[in-house]
Amino acid sequence: MSAVGGESSAARPREVAHFEMYSLRSGNGDGVHWRLLSANNRDSGQSGSGFPDVDACRCAIDKLLELLGVLRPSFTLTADHRWHWTLALNDEVLARSSRSFDRRLRCVAASQWFLRTAPNATIRLTLRVARIPLPDTTVDIRRPFTLGPNQLHRPPLGLPKTTKFGLGARDWEAG
Repeated sequence: MSAVGGESSAARPREVAHFEMYSLRSGNGDGVHWRLLSANNRDSGQSGSGFPDVDACRCAIDKLLELLGVLRPSFTLTADHRWHWTLALNDEVLARSSRSFDRRLRCVAASQWFLRTAPNATIRLTLRVARIPLPDTTVDIRRPFTLGPNQLHRPPLGLPKTTKFGLGARDWEAG
């Protein structure tokens, strides 16, 4: 038993993945989305569309979890030869891959991980707000800088006085 939590860390199950709800502040009114994050916070799947509020997004996660047993992934090859997976019920996309894959095999493995992990994932109820710049704005996060005198590149040594061919540095430069 640990003194702080009342139970040992070995007794607590390790979280494998969690659903996170987030809102995009991009000005296009998309609303709230969800995504499934692995234990190391890598994005492995996301909602197919946005929802008006957190409650509707939570209901969509519950609906997805209920239907996982009957949903089958479909795989799409894009024009730039990248693979995406989707989980759809009739024509409604409930979940989709968060990124594209260079090989179909990796796309299939990612969809299988999603299907295997989502039922055991926890749902975080706090809403994360992601700020995305508006389409006509430019954001440059790099700081402008200039090289100081000690940062300029200087070769460590000059040419040797003599070379094995008999030419000295002065002969080399003059020739």
